[in-house]
Amino acid sequence: MLQTIIQISWTDACQAIGALISIPAAIVGFIFFFRKDKEKAEQISKLSAIAANLNQMTSDSEKRYIQTRKPIIEILIKNQYSAEQLMILFENRNTTSAVINFNLVNVNDAQIIKHPITDDKGIQKFAMTVKYFQHYSDLPHLKIEYTTSEGYIFESTFQMVSENPRAGTIGANVSPPSIK
Repeated sequence: MLQTIIQISWTDACQAIGALISIPAAIVGFIFFFRKDKEKAEQISKLSAIAANLNQMTSDSEKRYIQTRKPIIEILIKNQYSAEQLMILFENRNTTSAVINFNLVNVNDAQIIKHPITDDKGIQKFAMTVKYFQHYSDLPHLKIEYTTSEGYIFESTFQMVSENPRAGTIGANVSPPSIK
């Protein structure tokens, strides 16, 4: 055995010493590598949470923006007895919302004539004539859709509830427009 130790060449000794040094160095390197990998995973997790929060904030911001574009509609209903028709006058008082189209969507048994949309100092005015065949109270809750210039569609419903025969007007319960 003594003879085998003596016959070891200097290159074999260097290899053995290098192996003894490299094994602990490799172990330490793996520990640092995995520790850094864990830190990067935590950073990625934090970035994912930030991205989710940004998406939620963007969605909330878009909803608030849409609400600023909601038409503020005032309605006046005039009953024209002799012609058996209602004249429904609309005013959009929200100057940041431009209505480009409107439709009465749930009346099938009445003749509807839409009048053009006009602009009077930022306040839009439009109207429709609804010719009824029995009595205006036979008309259901009226549902109107408004399309804005940005493509948003809002709908509002109203029901005729009272009549002022002297003025020829009909009162209505109106719901504020909601996004469709």
